[in-house]
Amino acid sequence: LLHRLEALRGRWGPVRITSGYRCPSHNREVGGVENSRHMVGAAADVAVAQQLQRSFCLLAREEGFSSVIPYGSRGFVHLAVDL
Repeated sequence: LLHRLEALRGRWGPVRITSGYRCPSHNREVGGVENSRHMVGAAADVAVAQQLQRSFCLLAREEGFSSVIPYGSRGFVHLAVDL
């Protein structure tokens, strides 16, 4: 995850991670799914303005993230890698 985030940062510029690793308790508190990759350190949410999400997601896919989910008006993109 960190290597891919660093590669993405190198191409995009600074990224602001709003959620990384989550313990099971915190994951439940924030409404995360039961098998969230956040709980194993394989996912991060990155703040991205809605109007930039399309190009950010394309770049993230090029960098090899296995899951790239834009959250439009909520202002972030979920990125994950396979374990």
